Amino acid sequence: MTFENFKSSFLSVYLEEQGVPLVYHGWIIALSPFFYILSSNLIGRIIEMAPRRIFMFLAFISVTISLLMMGPTGSFPDELWLLYVGTGLIGFSSGFIFIPILPESIEAVYIKRNLVEGDNEDIDNIINDKTSALYGLFYAIGAIISPYIGSVVYNYDSKARGNWVLTCDVFSIGSAIYTLIFLVFNILPDIHLEKEQREAMLMKKYEVPD
Repeated sequence: MTFENFKSSFLSVYLEEQGVPLVYHGWIIALSPFFYILSSNLIGRIIEMAPRRIFMFLAFISVTISLLMMGPTGSFPDELWLLYVGTGLIGFSSGFIFIPILPESIEAVYIKRNLVEGDNEDIDNIINDKTSALYGLFYAIGAIISPYIGSVVYNYDSKARGNWVLTCDVFSIGSAIYTLIFLVFNILPDIHLEKEQREAMLMKKYEVPD
């Protein structure tokens, strides 16, 4: 939510500085939620094709690239249309993060506590209610702090009116770090566990009986 919503307090200001007519600002700001709606409908059709964490990891990478485009930074050309593409791409990627993360969190609780969903309806209700509440809590916290953090970075140079490129760079670096953390602590352990399970199955398959 931080990487999605950091620009909400000054995006219109930046667009005005770039000479974009005020009548188009609302449409540009609406690009992100519009593409979020598209990905929300798409993910239900393809979520079974791979583990949810893979979709989330790819979405985090997409968000990082989107922030680089919005700057733009690096090899991206200094063109305003990249801002529109990046804004839409962040919204599209958000659907692959916000939607799978709740069932992924619930599943993680069952695994950690060695529980089986459906064995005890009361426990199922408690886990669902508490996980949903925590999800909403952290979503709201991100929505509250992200515009403030974005404004602090945007106005870091007190002599300038605002630094859009620096802000996008800072948040793209933050997104890249977050993506790396997600890879190390969520993706790689799963790969290692699956490898151990395959090796155990092979050993059991070729085990010579006494």
